[in-house]
Amino acid sequence: MMEQNPRNADEALSKAIELLMKQMNTTQDHILERTAVVPAEIASDIASKYQIHEEIAKVVFVLEFEYNLPQELSVDYFKYEMQRLADANFQLPEIHTFLIQFALEEGFWIKYITNDFIKKIKHKLSKLHILNRSLFGDLEGNIEDSALFIIERSFLISEFIRPMLHTWIKEHQRSTYYDAALSIICGISRNPMEKGKTIINDLCQKLDANFDSIKEIIIELKTKAWAQKAITELDEVQQELRSCQSNHAKMSWRIVAEIILENCLTLECENLDEVENQTITKETVPIHAEHQIKSSPGFEAKKDDIVKDKITLAILSLDSLTQEKQEELIRELILENFDKAMKVKRQKPMHFAKEFLGRILEEFAVSSDVTQKIIKKFDNKLLYHLSPMGSKEMPDLSVDDKVVKLLEESVLENLAHKSKLQETSIKEESQKQTAQKKTEQDAKSKSVTITKTEDKTSIRNISEKELWIIIRDSYLKELFDYSDEIVAGSKVLKKFSLELGLLLTENEATNLITQELEKKGITIEEGISEDLDKNICIIILNQLKEQKQYQTKIN
Repeated sequence: MMEQNPRNADEALSKAIELLMKQMNTTQDHILERTAVVPAEIASDIASKYQIHEEIAKVVFVLEFEYNLPQELSVDYFKYEMQRLADANFQLPEIHTFLIQFALEEGFWIKYITNDFIKKIKHKLSKLHILNRSLFGDLEGNIEDSALFIIERSFLISEFIRPMLHTWIKEHQRSTYYDAALSIICGISRNPMEKGKTIINDLCQKLDANFDSIKEIIIELKTKAWAQKAITELDEVQQELRSCQSNHAKMSWRIVAEIILENCLTLECENLDEVENQTITKETVPIHAEHQIKSSPGFEAKKDDIVKDKITLAILSLDSLTQEKQEELIRELILENFDKAMKVKRQKPMHFAKEFLGRILEEFAVSSDVTQKIIKKFDNKLLYHLSPMGSKEMPDLSVDDKVVKLLEESVLENLAHKSKLQETSIKEESQKQTAQKKTEQDAKSKSVTITKTEDKTSIRNISEKELWIIIRDSYLKELFDYSDEIVAGSKVLKKFSLELGLLLTENEATNLITQELEKKGITIEEGISEDLDKNICIIILNQLKEQKQYQTKIN
């Protein structure tokens, strides 16, 4: 995918930043709440060990306790930011409230960069990873992959990285985008901040070399309308990358975003290669433009979603074209996809036409309900023109030509009424959501959930049977999010131990459950799933019972 038009892009950026700010406030409130229960001895020990303020030491402990972030990683980030401020002639006041605010703000960024952002973008890297392997690795690809590679990079940057960068700059006084690059890249890769400059230099050189290789291929697409923006963007980004290599302080948000994305992609490739037990090679072998490239059927299947990006790019460029150019681009797009559908996928013409129209309407941001109505109307029109009576209106055209012509007319007609279709979609979706909320509210008012029971009842005062039910249901909930039984169990044990007043880290909970399973002679590899689940819940129950008895004796 490529960037939207400027107005829509700005609106999307503002919304993304607004959501990130809300997440920041929520996370900071949570960290502040957790620091209130950090034992003074622990905070003092961490402060003494790393020579930091106790306000910061408490946040370091919470980041380790809540999110499994090593103390060294957090301390390194805090110290680097304090030094950056000092170098910018801004000394952090040694006042309690200032130190708390600083610790909370940077605590959020440590958690977000190393945890939330990584998870968010990791699930979106699959397309780019496949394209990267087809261009520089061991998968067969085609020339069009070069443009799709640039398109996908642009989409990921605008959707996920740009909001983070703009917010980071806004929240850090006297900072540059290069400062952001150092903090974010070292956080992502969990490297010491002192290695940041070397990592960025290596990434810049790698990007420049890769762009050179892509240029040799993408030039073959200069006659393709859908690829023009990708070609232009590649030139602009590479020129800007080279202009700031001698002075990193001049880096723009876009170049820093490209570097961050390249770092994420590199780490993901290494992780996948490690899983597949393949040798990681630093040297890339690009596909040269003069080579004849053919895609294997299996690889084509993997790239079904990627190919849709060409349609996205074409649709986004329609608004800036004259009507004549719009018709030309739509016709080119339909013929190219029709040819592939017939020869490669062996689709029937009518099936292709309805599928393609649905894809176009999706890009127009038309709701599924409105889309179904339009496709049904188009289907009726197709059936009429292919019938003996309707065929007389297009006597000189073959069935394939009729389908293509009618599809072209339908796309152009819906393009002309795009705004009206979007308004109708928004209105119908709003009505649908209102009805759905009412249904959910009615359902909630008629049922008593386990969650309500948990909220109203402290595990300190419930019976063993009630405790068992809560443990079992909480474990199953965690197991839905985390397929690993030990992880699910450790989260439940940690949660309820905290309610009983015991500060138990997730690692400690994991070790405790593992040790108890070993005593029972049960291993994850050998255990039957149901038996393993039951035994983990029993271990949690026994541990909580012991903790309750201990608390009773103390009180």
